[in-house]
Amino acid sequence: MDVKYINPFLSAIEKVLTELGAKWVKKGKIRAKKDMTIDKDVTTFVGIVGSVCGNVSYSFSSKTAIGLVSLLMEMEIDIIDEIARSAIGELSNMVTGNALSILASRGETIEITTPIVVMGEDMYFVLGSVDTIMVDIETQFGFIEVNFGLEV
Repeated sequence: MDVKYINPFLSAIEKVLTELGAKWVKKGKIRAKKDMTIDKDVTTFVGIVGSVCGNVSYSFSSKTAIGLVSLLMEMEIDIIDEIARSAIGELSNMVTGNALSILASRGETIEITTPIVVMGEDMYFVLGSVDTIMVDIETQFGFIEVNFGLEV
């Protein structure tokens, strides 16, 4: 998987979170996985089609999700209710949209699906059986695990 498809998403995460008021955002460890497996409490994933196809997922603990939603909504929340789930989907839409703008400026033609938010404790699921790159993004709220299962 070419980093030219991954870096726009990483840049978009930093840009969007910083613009929303996050104090700091930094890239953590990167690793390859055989499948796009998810084991976090909250995951939102977006399907991608066009010059690159596959899925991108953004996963976090409930605590991290609450912090991110509080940042987005500009108010403290303490549970992930229907409105918070919608905000999580919107956050992934904002990040993915920014990444697609970067890719479009390079001549890529890509469309996305509506984000899907999945929640639950002790979840484990396989989103896709393609080689996946996982990148941890660290914020003051906790880690965001971003998985890229993309085929060019």
